[in-house]
Amino acid sequence: AVLDSASGLLFHSLRQLHADGFLLPQDVNDIHCRLRVVGSYDELVDGAAFIIEAVSENVDSKTEVFEQLGLACVRHRVVPKDVVLASNTKSFSPGQLGQRLPPEYAARIVGARFIFPVWLIDDVELRRPDVSAPGVDVIPSGAGASTSGAGSSSC
Repeated sequence: AVLDSASGLLFHSLRQLHADGFLLPQDVNDIHCRLRVVGSYDELVDGAAFIIEAVSENVDSKTEVFEQLGLACVRHRVVPKDVVLASNTKSFSPGQLGQRLPPEYAARIVGARFIFPVWLIDDVELRRPDVSAPGVDVIPSGAGASTSGAGSSSC
């Protein structure tokens, strides 16, 4: 019930962004269908290629999230090169956040800070990992990132 409630709240927020003129009607369902609400780190890492953390700007909280993500990745034998771990932070380096992870996962942490207000600014500030794994370039040189920018949800 909690997960359904969270998904419903996300959908309601998307519809409100549409009502306020920040999203096109077709974007509400499209965005909602790309989101997955899960109840555990194990569910989260299953099949994920890009995981972004957006907890409060507290290094202990963020480090704990990445530690739990790393443990779940190890349990599920997630190949490090198949997943990018990202943090929506402006205060902490990827190296700080990955200090409790095995090096092959720590090398996959990038900073991916959404510029506020996210519904008006399409840019995402990317920060390379502090460490690198052999043969891995999480953010190729010259790469940038951006986003593009209601009814019922039907995925």
